[in-house]
Amino acid sequence: MALTEGGPGQERWREQGSTPPHESIISVLPSQGTLLPYEKRKLELTFAPRFVSSDSGWSHFQATPTRRDYTLYLRFLAVDTNRESTASGGDLEVAVCATALPVDVQLEPSPPLQFGATPTMSPITQHVKVHNKSDTLPLYFTTHRVPHYTCHPPSGHIPPSHTLSLSLTFTPKQLGPLNARLLIDILTSDSRSE
Repeated sequence: MALTEGGPGQERWREQGSTPPHESIISVLPSQGTLLPYEKRKLELTFAPRFVSSDSGWSHFQATPTRRDYTLYLRFLAVDTNRESTASGGDLEVAVCATALPVDVQLEPSPPLQFGATPTMSPITQHVKVHNKSDTLPLYFTTHRVPHYTCHPPSGHIPPSHTLSLSLTFTPKQLGPLNARLLIDILTSDSRSE
């Protein structure tokens, strides 16, 4: 697999000394196997671009990533039973073109949320608006369970350029300060049905 210098920002990845993007940007399943003569097999290609300039979370997020176009080449090698590459010219190279569109999400109000002093077993609710600022990508989200906190809805869909309000309810079940981090997984395809 090789990456061409096609999209803006690819040179920056190389300068940062991080793992080259082509090593984690696309995967092929199954990644190895045997084909009998005239046998056909479907391969699943998964394109998963990463935006790597943020060091940690929302506080270090500087700007919305831009659209990036990629051309990747997948090379399939024909090998004999001794696992040696054949000289018969049975190798195959396939070009794959893909576009990475940015996921642009905004939370209002910005974290952290303060629930203040709350009596035990007395729920208090705050609302957080999740803005899908992308004009192209629908977003799917799921929230992780956190003790003393509930989120409604716990998962859902936000169409492009739309906003969804989440209700976060804090119901302390013990005394003392309770600090927690609610994680929201933002996805661009609905993996909940898989």
